[in-house]
Amino acid sequence: MKSAAETLYEQGYAEADTKVRAEAAILIEQSKVEAKAEGIEQGKDEIYRAWYADWERRRQAAAEKGTPFDDPPPPNPNNHINQE
Repeated sequence: MKSAAETLYEQGYAEADTKVRAEAAILIEQSKVEAKAEGIEQGKDEIYRAWYADWERRRQAAAEKGTPFDDPPPPNPNNHINQE
């Protein structure tokens, strides 16, 4: 037969375990959302850099040939400069 203390301990342990698991699940979901947003931003940066690099190559090729080049640079979707 269990003592009252053992029963209370087991109940407290079970409640704490349930609470910790629920909190962990929430944190995991929040991390997924944040990681997805970060990945989207990184993808935007990569696409912009590639687009800008292509524009820059075309601009330089036109300058070397002495031909006019009036294509505007691609708009930066992040409103900051990430040109490398």
